[in-house]
Amino acid sequence: INPDFDSTAYPRRLKAEKDFDTGKNGNTVRSFNVSIAHLETLGTLTDALKNGDLPLVNKVANAWSQQTGGTAPVSFNAAKQIVGDEIVKAIVGSGGCVHDRQVIAEKINASNSPAQLKEVISTFKELMVGQLEGLGGQYKATTGRDDFESKYLSDASRNVLKQKRE
Repeated sequence: INPDFDSTAYPRRLKAEKDFDTGKNGNTVRSFNVSIAHLETLGTLTDALKNGDLPLVNKVANAWSQQTGGTAPVSFNAAKQIVGDEIVKAIVGSGGCVHDRQVIAEKINASNSPAQLKEVISTFKELMVGQLEGLGGQYKATTGRDDFESKYLSDASRNVLKQKRE
């Protein structure tokens, strides 16, 4: 039926598929998908801050907004913490340490200008998609299958990958 079938490769391919379905690689891909989706949300929250190009003014304006009942800075900072944790988890493969999470949180600062925030978010997404491309190559090499993107990547991850390729 299949003249290219190699019975010696079957156990390796089966193990690789299982690892991407329910094992460590599957968990890694899921973490990247979640991180990219959370970065999309953070981008939306960045717009809600209505920051300008002066970080000191943004800092004062965001503090004023928070003290007078504004929700944008509070929502942004709450999401920033979760996104930072997800980024570390995806890249390190575990929760990382406090320093790792602080470094990410410093890069995603509510006082930054919109252009700075968008660039940081874009950079994180591009780095994550690069990792996903590597996992896709590993999947194809070990399983002989070419369905990694359609089977494992979220819509958000596929969109970022498509943008990177254009």
